[in-house]
Parts: sequence; C-alpha cells; structure tokens
Amino acid sequence: MTIPETMGIAISLSMDGLAVAIATGMSLRAPSLRCSLSMAIAFGGAQASTLTVGWFVGHGLQHLVSLSPWVACAILGWIGGRMIVGGRKEGEASEARDLTRGFTLVALAFGTSLDGFGVGIPLGNRGTTVWWLSCTTAVTVGLITFLGSILGARIGNAWARRAELAGGVVLCLIGLKFLFLQP
Repeated sequence: MTIPETMGIAISLSMDGLAVAIATGMSLRAPSLRCSLSMAIAFGGAQASTLTVGWFVGHGLQHLVSLSPWVACAILGWIGGRMIVGGRKEGEASEARDLTRGFTLVALAFGTSLDGFGVGIPLGNRGTTVWWLSCTTAVTVGLITFLGSILGARIGNAWARRAELAGGVVLCLIGLKFLFLQP
C-alpha cells in the first residue's frame, strides 16, 4: 500500500472522530489538556484496533459488518440524546458533563471507529500489511481528534449553553449517517 493510500485511509477514518471531538469540545467549552489527550489516545487506539481486528477477520465473519451501523447509531444516539437533554435544561449554569472519562469516552471512541472494522476486512483479503496502516491511522486520528476538541472548545465558548445542544445533535446525526449512508 502506498503512502498516499495509507494517508487517505487514515484521514478518512478520522472524520467521524473529528466531528465527535468538536461536539465534545463544544460541550466542555474549556477542555483541559488531559481531556484532549484522553480523547486523542482513545479515538486513535480504538480506530487502529478495529482496523486491525477487521484485517484479521477478513471475509470469515463478514456478516458482522452489517451490524456495525446499528451499534454505532445506538451508541452515538444515546450519548447525543443525553447531550441534547442537558443542553435544553433552562436556567442551569452547571458545568457540562465531561465526556472524556470512563464508559462514555470508550463508547464514543468505539462508536466512531466501527468503520475501521469494515475497512480492515477487504484489506486483509488483499494481503496488505496492517501494522503500518494501523499505526499511521492511530497517530492521524489522535492528532485530528486532539485538534478537533480544541476547535470545538472555541466554538463552544462562543455559543455558551447552545453548544451542548448542538453537539448532541451532531452526535445523533453521525449515528444516523452510520445507519443510513453505509454502502
């Protein structure tokens, strides 16, 4: 696999994570370095892991790929719905929930990385080496996610309370995209 092909796959697999990182940054309004790094490591690691697992699975269990849009939609819809409810609460000046900890972070990371599983399956059948691609994907996804959380915080500061509502809507739309726009 050529370097441009590798980078194209890595950048393509980063886009859902970028959108979620922006939405999360908007909701937090001031993510700490720890929050941004946690997202970068979790999203990069999850994307590389699912890509690698997909590569190993190959065509043997291809029917699992048909379930991944439903799983991604459910996870992102649930988290996005919680953000929408939190953003609609009137008169509350409480801090936004930190989506960069625990189960929520893991769910967001793996919910946006299921497409890596689908990408890995045909690559495994082509005899492509997965290690370089997985490492490149992990670093690319991590960097783009990190930058997205910072960008989201800047947007969130400008939008104040509406940012959490908008972030929840974005997560729900990404979940629907997984469900309805997969090939």
